[in-house]
Order: sequence, then C-alpha cells, then structure tokens
Amino acid sequence: MANNECTFCGGDHTELKCPSLEGRMQHVINIINANKSNGIQWNAHLSTAFDLHDLDSLWRKFAREAGKGDLLGIPHYRWWTMMRTYQKRLNYKRAGEKRRGQKRTKAIKCGYCGKSGHTRRTCAKLKADKKILISDTTLRRAMFLDICRDLGLGVGALLKLTLNEYGQRYKEAGYGSFQDEEILVMLTEIPAHSINAFSPESSWSDFYERAHFLCKPLTGENVKERGVVSLAVNNTLFDGRFKSVMRDPSDPHYNSYYDIEIVSKSSDMSWSTKDGDNYLRFLKKKPRDRFENAVTRSAQWLKENQ
Repeated sequence: MANNECTFCGGDHTELKCPSLEGRMQHVINIINANKSNGIQWNAHLSTAFDLHDLDSLWRKFAREAGKGDLLGIPHYRWWTMMRTYQKRLNYKRAGEKRRGQKRTKAIKCGYCGKSGHTRRTCAKLKADKKILISDTTLRRAMFLDICRDLGLGVGALLKLTLNEYGQRYKEAGYGSFQDEEILVMLTEIPAHSINAFSPESSWSDFYERAHFLCKPLTGENVKERGVVSLAVNNTLFDGRFKSVMRDPSDPHYNSYYDIEIVSKSSDMSWSTKDGDNYLRFLKKKPRDRFENAVTRSAQWLKENQ
C-alpha cells in the first residue's frame, strides 16, 4: 500500500512530485496554442508560460477552449488543481535556484544555551547538564529503592489502611461517606520511574512528576469499586522516610485520611524502566535558563550524597 498516494496518478508519491504532471501541463499548453483568441495566437511554451502569464489567465483560456475529448476524462476542477500544483512546483524550484550557492546569512543559534555557532544537538552545555541530571536521578532512585527495601515495601507487600482521626471527622461531617474504615491492599507497582532529578522541585513546576505507589484493594467495599489505591510518595509518608529524595509535602486522599501500616513485607523491588527516561524530554524543548537552578541544585546534592 502506498504511503503517499498521489491523487493525480495513484503512485506512491505526493502530487508535487507526480511524474505525470509535466506531460499534463504540456497538454494544457498544446490546447491553448491550438486555439486563437480574437485572432491572436498564444504560441506559449511550457518552460515560460507559467512565468509570463497569470495562472488564472492560463486556466480560463484552457477551460474555455478545451473540448470534452481534450479533458481526457478528467474533471475540470482536477485540471485546475494540477495547474496550481505545477505552479507551486515551479515556485519551489525557483526558490531553490535562488538560494543555491549562497551562504547562510543568519547565524546558527543554540535553542538550549542561546549561544551562536552550534545547535542544541551538539551543545556542550546541554551534554554536561544532562550528565548531572542523569547522575542525580540514578543515585536518587537507588536511595529510594534502598528505603523501600528497608521498609519491605516491595511488589506484593500487604498494607493496612486505617481511617485516622482526620478521616473520621471528615466522614462524620458528611463529606466522606464513601470512606472504608479499614482497607487491606497489595502493592502492585513501585514508582521508581517517577523519581528523578526534578523530584525536589515544587509541585507547581513544569518538570515535577508526582510519584505514586499503586495498590490493589483486597478488602473495603467502597474502595474496590475504584479498583486501585494510590499512595503518593511525599516527605511525610512512613514518618518522613522519603524526605531525602522527595520534597513534595502534599497529602492526597489516602495519605491524609488513613494511617498506613505494612503488615506483610516483600523484597521484590522490580519496577518498569520503560518510562524511566521521560524526564529528559524537557531538555529537547526548553531553554537552559529554565533548568539552571535545577542543575545547580542537582550538582550540589550529588556532592553531599555521593
């Protein structure tokens, strides 16, 4: 199947590159030359007609003079489209000929550091910053997994969530009647892929990515309807054990309404690496002044923790 099916001939190319276009336009010129307008012979040539005459004039002349047989079974509007496409092809060709042999007049400027003479792809500053961010992320994830390992917070671990005093007040006030008093869940995903050099950023930062332990509810009539329990990794979870790797102070639903206890530990620290490099996507689009503070902070953090 053609990737770019030409509507003129059905070939695997765009209309601008259609090999039949030249012959079709020569046919247009032949029809124009074969008919006199007020006794005046056009004597047009394909090599110059589209430069010397307005496209609308050529089209009107062809449309007026072409008989049914001259259209070759092609509707009028398709001839207009082909003529307009041919004019576009000539415009591109003329522009290319005009540029050919000329030196670039505009200096190359890097979209990352803003300096001239190179691009983002070859920017030495970007490579150096990227190296710092990767080193930070690698160490930060290792520390995160060490904490999980120490807690027994691996895939398959069982956690008990008990509605705390705050959650009880919230429920009694009539705002949280959906809360179960106690929930038993099994941890199914460790969010190491969401831990990265930008984890110390404020939650309003464009680069920040919130990390969640995902759990499958085993008990709890109401929570089972949702199908998943999501525990945010913040700097207060499990008595602040993740404070060294996370700055986020927020307490979403389960973190704030429930006391959390690990009742059955697991040593399975497996995690999905598929999205592990997603945080680097920002380096491909944003300028360095958006990263400067984060990179400086990462470099300092690495010195303190390596």
